[in-house]
Amino acid sequence: MNLKKFYVILCGVMAICLFSIGLVIILGTGFVDNTVDAHSDLKDPLGKILNPQDNNDVEDNIKVVKTFTCLLLGGDRVAENTDTIILANYNPENLKLTLMSIPRDTRLSSETNKMLQNSAREAGFLVDEDDYIIDKINSAYPIGKGKLAKKIVSTLLDIDIDYYVYIDTKVFREIIDLLDGVEYEIPCDMDYDDPLQDLHIHLKKGKQILYGKEAEAFMRFREPNEWNDEILKYYDGSDMKRIQAQQNFIKELLRQKINMKYFTKVSDVIKTFFKNFETDVGLGDILPYFSLDVLKFDINNDLSFLKLPGQPAYEDNLWYYKFDVQKTKEILDEYFKPEIIIETNQSTGQ
Repeated sequence: MNLKKFYVILCGVMAICLFSIGLVIILGTGFVDNTVDAHSDLKDPLGKILNPQDNNDVEDNIKVVKTFTCLLLGGDRVAENTDTIILANYNPENLKLTLMSIPRDTRLSSETNKMLQNSAREAGFLVDEDDYIIDKINSAYPIGKGKLAKKIVSTLLDIDIDYYVYIDTKVFREIIDLLDGVEYEIPCDMDYDDPLQDLHIHLKKGKQILYGKEAEAFMRFREPNEWNDEILKYYDGSDMKRIQAQQNFIKELLRQKINMKYFTKVSDVIKTFFKNFETDVGLGDILPYFSLDVLKFDINNDLSFLKLPGQPAYEDNLWYYKFDVQKTKEILDEYFKPEIIIETNQSTGQ
């Protein structure tokens, strides 16, 4: 019996882990006091870690702040899918974290489709000349893993992406349970059964604590067994409505859990995360973007959720999501700048 591929990645988990890794190393017992005092030659590198601003290029009265852009991929490692794709950008200067959801059915451009088909032939997925891989963005990972997915998304959106992270969706349940669940208000009764998938979702309307299994059910819900006026206020059967619901849940998760109260569970969260992910980013790449200022991160003001602008379209006997190139460029120019130019008041004569 084939299970339907999951439609969820907890991008918030990635954010928590990034913050946690930085905090663990920065606040690790005795790390700052003992190591720096015993080895004076380590003071400068440590200073760069604790003060990422010092890593930025400064020329005269201009400071260049480099941001961190990462492609978050989530799916079933066995099926090697990416049903959820999110572009994330972190600005260490103002602690802004921006997450833009990319629908899995987003249609590729002619350039990226050619890239996909060529990669599929090289990898042996296509044998005959008439064979063809569906030109959707979620086809990239099964063909060439995260490296190809990053390359195709980068080319399609015309943006530089520093790194990628692929998270197995089973990490979702485990981390939610580790963090004692999430208090959340279910907007309506949710009932959905699909025996072919062995998928059964039954959640009641109202505020409650969702543990791993229930949280996953909420994140997967898209349509009910039977439609009614109340459900139609929140869902219409589309991925876009589900993405909106997922983003609301993730925001609430981060609001409740990015808290020093859960610092004692950081180690368990990191262990769980590292068992179920693959990436091309190392700790040395991440550290310069984090400092003690991360404790000032405000979930209400510093976190932005966006969606790739566009609309569904039925083309070539398939449903696609066609993104709006111009509106996408405007969003990327505003929220995903690779670097920020800041004028300073420092005197060049000092």
